[in-house]
Amino acid sequence: MTAFVKALLLMTLIFLAGDKRTVQESEIKEVVEKFIVSHFEDSAVEYRLEYRNLPTKVMNIPQKATLHVAAEPETPLRGSVLIPVEVFANNRVEHTFVVSVKLRTYERVFIATEKIEKREPADEIAATEEKIETTNLPPDVIKSHAALTGKRSKQIIRQGAVLRESMFERIPVVHQGSRVTLIMKRNNVVVRASAIAREDGGSGDVVVVQKEGSSNRLK
Repeated sequence: MTAFVKALLLMTLIFLAGDKRTVQESEIKEVVEKFIVSHFEDSAVEYRLEYRNLPTKVMNIPQKATLHVAAEPETPLRGSVLIPVEVFANNRVEHTFVVSVKLRTYERVFIATEKIEKREPADEIAATEEKIETTNLPPDVIKSHAALTGKRSKQIIRQGAVLRESMFERIPVVHQGSRVTLIMKRNNVVVRASAIAREDGGSGDVVVVQKEGSSNRLK
């Protein structure tokens, strides 16, 4: 290879290298943390971020490339989460890599201060509001009084348990065994009949009833 060809090849490599750059760890963290902050900014959730797997650098990407999180993860942002980061340049995704993080979340939730009996109205239960780590708790933990309005316990709840929506049900306006009136309207004709409710039900629920003097049941 002649000296001229070697010099030309070296200049070409220098030119090509000049159009590339290396993304440092600090830039990757900035993109990830900006995404996480935007996710939690409208909530009362406090969190602590720990990096599990973070590239120290991403080399040879286009000089004017930008980084952004690909999309919202399918799983909630709590616990161990994989966050895909895309390198975008020339109107396309040039490269994708994954950052693994651990997000510990802390929220104010309601905790039973005494044992709660089955079918106890929620406005009479003994509970206190405390801030605890919720990273590994189910998503239906109760975080406000509004979630308990018009509810009653549907199971025995031990003292110290974190209250969850699945532990409660709406207080029924119709109880099993109650007498109800069935009303059927068709055009200008209204027909009424007495029946017995065969299950509890709240406003808007569909319940099974049995017409008085008949073995037929209907909803």
